[in-house]
Amino acid sequence: MNWTRWCLSLSLALATVLAACSRGGSSSASNAAAQFATASAASEPASVNGPIVLVRDQRLLIRARDGTERLLLRTPPNTFPSFPVWSPDGTRVAYVQATLFTGQPGADWGSDIYVAEVSGGEPRLVWKHAQAGEQVQGLAWTPDGKALLLGYLHTRIEGGKYLGQTQRIERLELDGGRRSVLVEGGTFPSLTRDGARMAYLTQDASGQGALWVAGADGSGAVALVSLGPEMPAILGPRVAPDGSAVAFAAPSPRAAVPRPSSAAEAGLHAAHGLPMEVWRVDVASRALTRLTNFKEDEPYPAWTSDGTMLIALGAGGLYEIRPDGSQVRRIGEGSFGGQADVR
Repeated sequence: MNWTRWCLSLSLALATVLAACSRGGSSSASNAAAQFATASAASEPASVNGPIVLVRDQRLLIRARDGTERLLLRTPPNTFPSFPVWSPDGTRVAYVQATLFTGQPGADWGSDIYVAEVSGGEPRLVWKHAQAGEQVQGLAWTPDGKALLLGYLHTRIEGGKYLGQTQRIERLELDGGRRSVLVEGGTFPSLTRDGARMAYLTQDASGQGALWVAGADGSGAVALVSLGPEMPAILGPRVAPDGSAVAFAAPSPRAAVPRPSSAAEAGLHAAHGLPMEVWRVDVASRALTRLTNFKEDEPYPAWTSDGTMLIALGAGGLYEIRPDGSQVRRIGEGSFGGQADVR
């Protein structure tokens, strides 16, 4: 996935995308829903013990094991939540609040980071973009709950002309807001339970890059999966709690480019590209395993805190997935542009 195209196309296509979703969404979402047609449209009880925080439209919801959902918060008009992550103690959720690019000259757009108490109250702003085009691609808590890792992405556009991007992984101290750079060129940081290892993604405007593991400070980086013809895009890598594997979304094998049936679907395909699956790569052997066959739209994965199960939220559904791929079960409704995290 070319991040320049993703960011700009997603923003410009939002109106037609939302219209398409109200009529059934993209073909990849439809494929996923069809494959799991035996599941009820209502939420099913989950096997995972912990609660799930998920994005649906402009809402952050907390889903209990029995499938019931409660509203945690709703973002203001013209802003959208993304990348929610549970704090280590389960009392808070950090998330990104994004104002999308509209193409209007001089319009402000970018990402801010908030922390919300699960018990309620006004979310706390912990980082605000200082200039248009500063975005966040991925969040991770440090084990002590005192800092966040963020994927910083600055897209520079002046006079309607694209001038380039800067991306890096930063550490943000919640007390005082001090920022420090960990990895130049990285996004989508993810930490192990003990905070000793980090997984992240690099990908430049030409599509070159890789999925990496490294020390928490970015040292000793090792490439696990390189981007190329066999793996043209990687989305949302999440390292297992014990550091043994990394789960991520990537295009379905030999996926054909779907032919859009309408202008709305054309906007969806431009923004999202090919349908995706959830994959796992073993850190020690670098062996790749495809865990799903649901041809989903951006199925962001997340590990349970004990590493025994994965969840993934895509446009066609919310799924729980065994790490060996032996079982994939749809347990709830999907959400266009949604992400989720599980305790």
